[in-house]
Amino acid sequence: MYHLKKSMSFIIGAIVVLISVACILFTFPMFHETVLAENNAAEMIVMHSFAIEAVSVRGEWLDTPLTDVTTREIVTLRGLTENDSSVVLHIFAAWCPVSNAQLAESTTFLQTYSGKAHLISMDIDPSENAEMLAEHIATKGYDGLFVTAERPIVQGLADLFGEEIIMSIPQTVIISDDDFFYLGPGVVRSDSISSTIDQIRLQHVTPLEPLELMKDIFSPLLGR
Repeated sequence: MYHLKKSMSFIIGAIVVLISVACILFTFPMFHETVLAENNAAEMIVMHSFAIEAVSVRGEWLDTPLTDVTTREIVTLRGLTENDSSVVLHIFAAWCPVSNAQLAESTTFLQTYSGKAHLISMDIDPSENAEMLAEHIATKGYDGLFVTAERPIVQGLADLFGEEIIMSIPQTVIISDDDFFYLGPGVVRSDSISSTIDQIRLQHVTPLEPLELMKDIFSPLLGR
């Protein structure tokens, strides 16, 4: 009987230790990720090497009205791409520290490369309403258009790129004309966003456009 009790105590103790170790292994990456994103966003930057491939999209969901939570301006993804404008679309959630690292990078992009593209960030978490999102943006000082998710757009993106685009955040897509360019999950640096837009624009030029386009791209670098 004594040996049985001793064996049971040993087994229970071993189970407790295993559970504790499993919890540490499971929670440490999330804790580590959160600390890095909040205290040193640069450590969370994903070094993307983009192979730019276009997915041509045509669908009514591109005309779904989206309301900016701050200005109450109503836009559509199709409307934002008019006049050869590029659109940077982020999928994020306000509670996610890595998403916040991305929004900080994107704010830098808008401030550094003013007028280069529209930036719209869509909060995928249904528990975060427009008022909550507006307060979060004001507190953090982010720039760009911010909208809550609309079902037709969420479904359209999932059909294009799979459910990962709404399950693993943040995500980044660049839209140019009717083409969608998926940059994937993680944080994309402001200069990487800019250079990717340049690559996309080079793919869209006609034979008569390259010289003017190259002047447009490199003039800011030359201070002209």
